[in-house]
Amino acid sequence: MKRIFPLRKQGRFYNSGGRNERKGWLIPSVMLLLEAAKRVFLRPKNHQIEDWIVKNIQINERSKEPSITWLGHATFLIQIDNINILTDPIFGNLSFIFPRLMPLAIDIKKLPSIDYVLISHNHPDHMDARSLQQIKKYNPEVIILTPLGDKIWFDNRGFVHAQELFWWEQVKVKNDLSLVFLPSLHWSQRGIFDRNKSLWGSWLINTPDFKIYFGGDTGWSEHFEQIGAAYNNIDVALLPIGPAEPKEWMEFAHINAEEAGEALLKLKARYFVPMHWGTFHLGFDSFKDPLDRLHIWWDKNKERCVDKVLQVFKIGQSVTYAVRQKMVEQVQDVLTKNAGKISL
Repeated sequence: MKRIFPLRKQGRFYNSGGRNERKGWLIPSVMLLLEAAKRVFLRPKNHQIEDWIVKNIQINERSKEPSITWLGHATFLIQIDNINILTDPIFGNLSFIFPRLMPLAIDIKKLPSIDYVLISHNHPDHMDARSLQQIKKYNPEVIILTPLGDKIWFDNRGFVHAQELFWWEQVKVKNDLSLVFLPSLHWSQRGIFDRNKSLWGSWLINTPDFKIYFGGDTGWSEHFEQIGAAYNNIDVALLPIGPAEPKEWMEFAHINAEEAGEALLKLKARYFVPMHWGTFHLGFDSFKDPLDRLHIWWDKNKERCVDKVLQVFKIGQSVTYAVRQKMVEQVQDVLTKNAGKISL
């Protein structure tokens, strides 16, 4: 199967086929006004939030076996082969307009040593300056892997080990462990004049015995099928399920819960861990809408997902997986006991 690549013209990137998000300021402005009202009327109750937080979080310093901890939004601590990897770190509020709904599960300074940080794109909720500076403070030798065009941002802030990648490029970490930068359908911007001057994408943590796919932010495109064909036997897919509304705006940059389910099938992954919901209010969806929609989709598609497991994490929840030779037995056991769907 052929591989898609981004278009590049006059120093700016464009999605394959020229598909990019809607332009203009009217819809974003209306969204900001509605967000202010939503904070009053749709903010989840304290007990709803507390139900999704793990108290007294316990994280190992290192793990040989694959271990994944959700820290909120698109931030995961992934531990594999005694390497610690952090994805799209954000540990505080996005802004005064978009406060954090879910409290922190763990302070940055209490995290184990971080070896690598994977950045999917440069939007502030995925490349948070304050969080990254704190990570550097406690991990001065941390290696930052970014999309093409973002390295200069890290160079200017004293990160001594930053490297940028193009789609389908990889960095070999050790032995048979590699980190692969892969496509997505999205866009980039941090300032007024830098729209799409850096790339965006997704990541694969790749070993012969275990593969973890991190979807970043993405709309629907053929990249899911291409990645599934290129990397057989993806074990865990970390996929965004929101924000999804209003669809006419969000579809250019975000898959909804139903599309995330279809993405799982295209990727041919075993476990589905939903992310990018509940931590911030970034669309018109209420706190738990994306997850509710995902459960409905899953129930309607049980036959198509007979060998899959929907694994819903709480904030601060850690799960350790068996490598592939043991994983088939593990998946079958989960399917038998939980009908393919578990909340941790």
